[in-house]
Amino acid sequence: MKKINARVSLLATAAIGALCFQISSAEARVVIDRDAYGVPYILGDTDREAFFGYGYAMAEDRLIQISKLRYLSNGVYPKDNEQTGKKALAGKEKANSYLSDYPYLQEDIRRELDALRQAYEQDEDARRAVDALECVAAGINAFLVQNFKQMPAAEDSCNPREAITFRGRPLSANPQELAYIAERFADEADFLKPTWTAEDMLKIFQNRVMDEFSNRNEEVNNLALLREFERQNPGQPEKARRIFNSFKWVADPHAITEVKNLEQSGGISLREARAVVAGYRQAKHTELLKTGGAICPSIAGGGVGKESYDFAYQGADKTGFAQNASNFWAVSGDRLAKPAKSVMYNGPQIGAYDPNGFYPFKLKSGSGFQYAGTSFAGTFTTFTGHNGKIATGFTAGNSDVADMFCIPVRADRKVDGHTTFVGEDDLRLLKTPGTPKSYHVKGMGWPVSRLEVGADGRAVAYIKRVTWQGQTGSSFKSFLALASAQNMEQWQGAATGVGANFNLIGSSDDGTVTMRLAGVIPPRVNSNGTALKNLKDRPDRLLWDADVRLPVPVSPAKGWHDEVPDYYVQNETTNNGTVVSWNHKPYLLMPDSDLYYDAWYAWDRAQIIEDILSNVRDYDIEKASNVNTLLTRLDINYHMFRPYLARLTQSGTLPEELAPIAQSILKWDGMRGAPGKPGGKNCVGRLPSIPQGQVLFMDWYENLGAAFSEKILGVSFDRLAKLKAKATRAKTEKDVRLTAGETSELEELNRRLSVWRPYGKLKQPMYSKQAEGKPKLIYNTSQNVYILGKMMLINLKFAFGEHPSYDETGWNFLLGKAADRRDGKKTVAAGYDWMIAALRKTALQNTGPAYSSCHAIATMANNAIVMSTRDEKALAFPYFRNRGAQNHAVQFNGVSPEPASGQESNAGMRRLQAILRQLAPETSFEARNIAAPGVREYRGISWRNLDPTDNQLQMLNTDQLRPMGKFGAPSEQ
Repeated sequence: MKKINARVSLLATAAIGALCFQISSAEARVVIDRDAYGVPYILGDTDREAFFGYGYAMAEDRLIQISKLRYLSNGVYPKDNEQTGKKALAGKEKANSYLSDYPYLQEDIRRELDALRQAYEQDEDARRAVDALECVAAGINAFLVQNFKQMPAAEDSCNPREAITFRGRPLSANPQELAYIAERFADEADFLKPTWTAEDMLKIFQNRVMDEFSNRNEEVNNLALLREFERQNPGQPEKARRIFNSFKWVADPHAITEVKNLEQSGGISLREARAVVAGYRQAKHTELLKTGGAICPSIAGGGVGKESYDFAYQGADKTGFAQNASNFWAVSGDRLAKPAKSVMYNGPQIGAYDPNGFYPFKLKSGSGFQYAGTSFAGTFTTFTGHNGKIATGFTAGNSDVADMFCIPVRADRKVDGHTTFVGEDDLRLLKTPGTPKSYHVKGMGWPVSRLEVGADGRAVAYIKRVTWQGQTGSSFKSFLALASAQNMEQWQGAATGVGANFNLIGSSDDGTVTMRLAGVIPPRVNSNGTALKNLKDRPDRLLWDADVRLPVPVSPAKGWHDEVPDYYVQNETTNNGTVVSWNHKPYLLMPDSDLYYDAWYAWDRAQIIEDILSNVRDYDIEKASNVNTLLTRLDINYHMFRPYLARLTQSGTLPEELAPIAQSILKWDGMRGAPGKPGGKNCVGRLPSIPQGQVLFMDWYENLGAAFSEKILGVSFDRLAKLKAKATRAKTEKDVRLTAGETSELEELNRRLSVWRPYGKLKQPMYSKQAEGKPKLIYNTSQNVYILGKMMLINLKFAFGEHPSYDETGWNFLLGKAADRRDGKKTVAAGYDWMIAALRKTALQNTGPAYSSCHAIATMANNAIVMSTRDEKALAFPYFRNRGAQNHAVQFNGVSPEPASGQESNAGMRRLQAILRQLAPETSFEARNIAAPGVREYRGISWRNLDPTDNQLQMLNTDQLRPMGKFGAPSEQ
């Protein structure tokens, strides 16, 4: 906590007010300037006025989006005649309410906001957090009052005494937005009221930051998958459990990690850490083979009862993140070109929606706070950007920070007409107000993810706990502290208060770069009652004795302790080297997440970035952007599987007629197209033609995956296709019908595929195929080797003796038997047969040269909070994988030289600059980022005669970043 030195603060404020702005507090002002891309630059005399200007500018640009976000985060929604969203179904009545994921946590928000206000006078970070929450809301309200006369003016202490100054011209609500509101809402005041509050800001922050990145859990689905494997292998429980072990492994002791210097981050050697992890994995796998895992209680009669409430759509049981390949890297020291001290690139790939979930801005306060970067729309966040001395970025941490507990409960009395349920520890489940069937634990706010109710009133409740509960206010404050940090020590201290689960990256003007794991460690309790705590001193205690893949059959009140939480402090810091994250494992002593796509292992895409950076010299911000462009086009699956196809061609077992296909694949360089080059006629506009080797590789890889899936599921896809074709014919041809056996077989095959579908995708880059004379455009890209690909890769690496930690509690899919190290040679032969069969199938497919790869920015609704009138064809770009909505790059060049005599504007400014240079020398830097698509861009408004619709689309198409500019006065931009 930083204490405010009142005397210094007052003097500094007075000096800046007199010399910089040359106005008194009675003449306080806000200036809103915009660059050629429409990105606002807000200047305010004080923090409060700068935040006010930010809120006003955001309301100009994103009024409809942020209004819907507010309703989403409050758990209510006014009647919308054309509502779309999670619950909307085609051809059916649209839902008239849109529910917050956690409406029962609203009281937590109020308590946390009260705590920030109570610390206002003593804690500078708390003061700035309260100022931001209150004054961003006030700025939105001011825009509404100006443009919607029926909106009542709100009392606030943020409003500048002078009217807002606009560089260029002020904007008002566009007729297109007014028409949108009038069309969908019976009363526009219904949509825009009530006035915005600090509580609204914090609720949106909870919804968009805390919940979005720290609330994934797959344990219920994992349990269902385990039971499905047992069902598919009746009488062979060991086989089923071995398949599950191979599919959902707990930890790989040789996984590539972001934090490599374990002794720096916990005082344990790599050898010791690998031994701990290997022992943990062996224990959990062996336990599963013997017992089938911890068994959740069954309802009366066994199986699913008369009623099953599944609340996944409300967020209580969210599955994995969208597959978007977030990454970052930073370089310092000898590899840099002069005068660079550090270079950071961050690509948080969170989709290119229109309007985007992020809002770009630059802000400077006369009180000393400044930041340029992006925020989540609807609130104020500062964890992607820079302040002139420290740059910050992030990727999703994906750590296991949510646990599911399953306990027996029984139906009890009704409250407000709804049945309540009671379990051990007197836990009472109450109906959540405003929701159709959702329940939560009374007094705790823990969501009931699933509730299975039997005919006799007994039930099983799956209750989830998340580590970020109660951490929203302190996390908001900590992000602002990150933004105001002047050195890496302050930055690291601020990161310790971030309760959301992120991998943070920081780079500074002194050449220090760091990767930092943020979030609260799950406060777990072992089965013997010992609490996992003091983990900073004993990081080996991170490993729970429960199986993290499955729900734990204990009360959530007993599974977690309620003592002061531990935060992750693990970091990788250097002033002469690199730090890298591509959503790979942050820390070796962390049990693997239970997310279906994110089993961390020894061969990860992050190694590609490290290999590229190790061969780059004279590195700078330009080369950082070039590296990202390379990663945009690089096919990671090809990089991983090409060596095994090459071995096949040298083995003497490849049939001669298949050799041309294999050689064509091997000749491809693994780079998907070239940005900006004209495309074929099958694709939209200027998209590139796809190389034939890429087409053949994609088909071959998909065929490999299909054959592997058949081994796992015990099905034949050819047989399934024939049954489906016959079923289709039976609908129109009287003489064709399925037998009872065929009908039963088709139902079973479809059921198995429905269970497998989320796990069996390879996430390959698709291409357009002619369908009835018209091109079929597919917007999918390769971002990682996903779970099915990893399972195939592990079998291949074992076969060729390349697996450093082969798990003998798993299953050898190539041989169809229990894993055994002695089967290496047999597995090689089976692997060659498998690859040859996939090549043979590829040869039979229509893979001519007339394919084009088509990718696009999505104009789909982002959580039903946006509208878009853009033509999708105008948004089509090649290979959009790594062109995230808020990619940014920052290069610090160290302390800048003093300006030459006569360059300062006046004597007062020269005196102030000299004082500030002594206290905190200015840093020379260059910063660039994406101008995230928003609402304003397609209104036909031109900034300084430049249409953002054109220049933003061109920037994305060519994978370029906009200059973020300096922190000077607006006229200097």
